[in-house]
Amino acid sequence: MGPKSGVLSFSLSGFNSVVSPAVKVKKKGTAGLILSNNIRLTSLINLFYSDPHCIVVRYKLKDSGIHVIVAVTYFAPNLTKQEVEEGLERLQKVAFDYANESLIIAGDLSSRIGNLN
Repeated sequence: MGPKSGVLSFSLSGFNSVVSPAVKVKKKGTAGLILSNNIRLTSLINLFYSDPHCIVVRYKLKDSGIHVIVAVTYFAPNLTKQEVEEGLERLQKVAFDYANESLIIAGDLSSRIGNLN
């Protein structure tokens, strides 16, 4: 089953997923985020936050016990400077608060970095 009314409907056997709502991106359609983890390899410890621009979660790797923070981002070109700065500040806070843990940031930042004026 495909996307319907901004809600992602699907089934991934053996995976847990965190989904952010889809948002309108200019006149091109909608964009949303999904972050899935293999339940045999990882345990979800906590969800820091999820909004239309970013999902940040903390996993425990089952084989080693190591904690990993994963952030998936999409800062659409139609966001205001304030919205982008707030999103980057949230990522920075997680990075500083959990400086001793591995952090992976993935997503589409290139449309905004260096273009906040």
